[in-house]
Amino acid sequence: MVKNVKNALLALLLSGLVLGIHGGNLALLDGETGKAIEVFPLRACLLPPADQESLAKGIRVGSRDALEQLLEDYLS
Repeated sequence: MVKNVKNALLALLLSGLVLGIHGGNLALLDGETGKAIEVFPLRACLLPPADQESLAKGIRVGSRDALEQLLEDYLS
């Protein structure tokens, strides 16, 4: 878990992060490559349609606080 957090923070500093969908699940994606940094155990199809659309387009994350808030909103 610590390695994933370090990777996520490094990606944030270098290229930004995007919260989106990977393999049908909520995922943290590298903003440059689109590759999944971390995949969360939440099926996107269980979210309201508006959230699914936003995640399908990708929600750019500008800060650690913003990331934490988005994850708290979706995962709680």
